[in-house]
Amino acid sequence: MNKINLIVLLVFLGSDFLYGQVLVSGKIVDSQTSKEIPFAHVLFSGTPLGTTSNLYGNFNLEVPESVLANGFKVTCLGYQPYSFQLTSTQAQTLLIELQEDIIRLEEVVIKPETPENLMKQALQKIPDN
Repeated sequence: MNKINLIVLLVFLGSDFLYGQVLVSGKIVDSQTSKEIPFAHVLFSGTPLGTTSNLYGNFNLEVPESVLANGFKVTCLGYQPYSFQLTSTQAQTLLIELQEDIIRLEEVVIKPETPENLMKQALQKIPDN
């Protein structure tokens, strides 16, 4: 029984060495200003593997070789998502330039209300609730 347990343990511990890990690191910058983009999300599609860039736009992520084919995606609020495939199983240092994504919003108008009017409106809507 001990030999079987030992073999199972060695198979599980050895599986990490069989599949290998790849270190993917890089810097995320604005394509126009070359300023670092902090807190951008870096992930491999279809997996829970990911990280966030630090205050200087740098990130490090160690992943199994098997997920490299899934595709690599970088997203950040205010920027267009950036996706690409990693082909090499060697450690890689990337420079990722994100393009600004401008979203136009409609005008928002805020009107002052007196507390008395708000109370009247609330009391009128009691039957609806």
